[in-house]
Amino acid sequence: VITTGASGTALTVTGGTLDTGGYSITGNGATDTFNVANGAAFQMTGTSAYPASFTTYTYGSSSAVKYQQTSAATVVGASYGNLQAGTQGDAGVVVYTLNGNISVAGTLSIGAASGGNKTLSQGASYNITESTGANVVVNATGIWSNIGTGAVTLGGNVSNAGSIILNSNNGTQCTDGTDSIVITSSAG
Repeated sequence: VITTGASGTALTVTGGTLDTGGYSITGNGATDTFNVANGAAFQMTGTSAYPASFTTYTYGSSSAVKYQQTSAATVVGASYGNLQAGTQGDAGVVVYTLNGNISVAGTLSIGAASGGNKTLSQGASYNITESTGANVVVNATGIWSNIGTGAVTLGGNVSNAGSIILNSNNGTQCTDGTDSIVITSSAG
């Protein structure tokens, strides 16, 4: 467990990768900031959760935040540089669920080339927004699931080797039959 002490503490990853190793990171809550600079990465592994009790979270447009936990995890609503969910390639089956709207400036990657299925679920009503030129990569073990009312705004390319499920709440689905893409139209 990494706990910041004094009020106004800043934890900044300036280069390389800070891997939680399954441990928690907790700020003081008062005016603490958590930053991942451009080119740096922050990786949550094991059963660790998103850093708690920081007032401000900032991610550089070329930084990477990697949700690579071994059990169900929450993807916190934030503006990310590059975002990875379940790209670790282990045998576990894990669901990563949004708890708020996210925006991604770079690449959103879901799943790995091998291992157990990893699902990124948009939850009931959360939005994913990709910046212009940003990409979504759904790898062979990846599943991108939007079965609620959340919007998807894409600014670049989508590469799919896994499954993409886009669904609104009226239940009428359109599938392509070959690429595991399901699109459901809205009522109206």
